[in-house]
Amino acid sequence: CVQAVDLPEEVQAGQAVQIRIRFDAPEKTLHYRQDLVVIGMRGDQRIEEWLTIDAQLGLPLSVDTETFIVAPGASRATAFTITNEGSEPAKLIYALSDHPGVRLSVPPDAIGPGRAVQLSLATDKTLADGQQATVRIKTTLANQPELVVHVQAQSP
Repeated sequence: CVQAVDLPEEVQAGQAVQIRIRFDAPEKTLHYRQDLVVIGMRGDQRIEEWLTIDAQLGLPLSVDTETFIVAPGASRATAFTITNEGSEPAKLIYALSDHPGVRLSVPPDAIGPGRAVQLSLATDKTLADGQQATVRIKTTLANQPELVVHVQAQSP
């Protein structure tokens, strides 16, 4: 059910390539973990790079961006969208950040089935270069009690 597609014929030294993975998942909610090996040759030497695909499938809430790269030491707000692809309303209860310079407020109303809500993630000057933060958004859904987004402060 996991297959790499459209692989390049060769990769030059120092070149980065993206490998597209096709994943045929069952139509049910489940935790999926699969190892995938990318095999290449450098002259006569065989090279193997192991990758792990780890996903929770079939969950109703999705985030359009799970990792935000922000400028360090700046106060700003970053918008992102949460979509409810499920069949029942989902309420976001609260959001907790593990860094005091990263804040997120959740809306008071539930997100209806097939609807989306835009949220604003705020960072301030206390988030220094190289620091990371994790924001956990608690929900009312039994099969998806939280969503997680990450923030990384990085100089351009």
